[in-house]
Amino acid sequence: MKVSDLSKYFFFLSLGLVIFGWGLAAERYKVFPSAVIARAQLALEALRKSRDASDIESDRYATRMSSEPLSAPRARRLAGNAGDNELILVAGGPDHLTELNPDGGCLAWIIDREGTVQHVWRNDLKQQRALCEEAQVSIAPGKSSVQVFPMGMHLYENGELLVTFIARGTFPYALALVKFDPDSQVVWTLPRRNHHWFSVDETGFIHVPYQDVSDAPYRLGESALMLTAEGDKIFNEGIMVVDPNGRVVEEFSLLDALVESGYPALFDKGKSDDVPTKDNCRVRKIQNFDAVHLNDVRLVSPQDVGLHPALAVGDYLV
Repeated sequence: MKVSDLSKYFFFLSLGLVIFGWGLAAERYKVFPSAVIARAQLALEALRKSRDASDIESDRYATRMSSEPLSAPRARRLAGNAGDNELILVAGGPDHLTELNPDGGCLAWIIDREGTVQHVWRNDLKQQRALCEEAQVSIAPGKSSVQVFPMGMHLYENGELLVTFIARGTFPYALALVKFDPDSQVVWTLPRRNHHWFSVDETGFIHVPYQDVSDAPYRLGESALMLTAEGDKIFNEGIMVVDPNGRVVEEFSLLDALVESGYPALFDKGKSDDVPTKDNCRVRKIQNFDAVHLNDVRLVSPQDVGLHPALAVGDYLV
């Protein structure tokens, strides 16, 4: 064997041993390319499952379409419990029903089952824009305009209307909880970045989502998980209890509650990196600025308890 051939032999043998050793080290100490390989395996498995599922679904729907031809709808009208006297609350916005309020549209209105408007709450765009300042939100990067609109609503028997407001084009996007009288005048405002849908219990207390902003990276309790974001800020959302006069009586972070209850792994989703710390521990940084995205708070009532053995009166469903 020539010397040159022998050198090549030892070179490739050494290279193979280095690759083998690096592979063992990568698996043992979770260094590059361990994370890449793990994600590739997950992607391959997901692709395989999606293909299998799509084949099954396409066959099933093909059979259904060929064996069940389209027919005329059997129900043309949904009968309500109140019959023809039923009234419906409709959420609006800046450009809704401008024929009834040209200056800003209607915040909300009540219609009957024939579509006739029975009552409206008018928008006050100046007052709604002021909510952005009161809630201390700013125009989001890349946005040039802001639009405020209602989201969750609750109608009281006396005609007062409770509304959460959110905004497009701001960071954060949650603004406030506002109570209006039947004449569209503000009764009280709570600019605590309340948003989406909420519940009002039998005593009149309001259970509503709120949105705080925390600095990132945000350590999830004592776990090795940390939430990160490009702007170094994350949403830390929770539940707020408000009395009938608009005063906050209690609040807690849903993110922290889930972590303290032993569920930090719920947030181990999306893009992540394993990195060392100063004390030679390893943490997992997860890019997720909106980990909870709380959009509804429901209170378990005595009537709900029988639906599931895990439910108790006063529990939250989110």
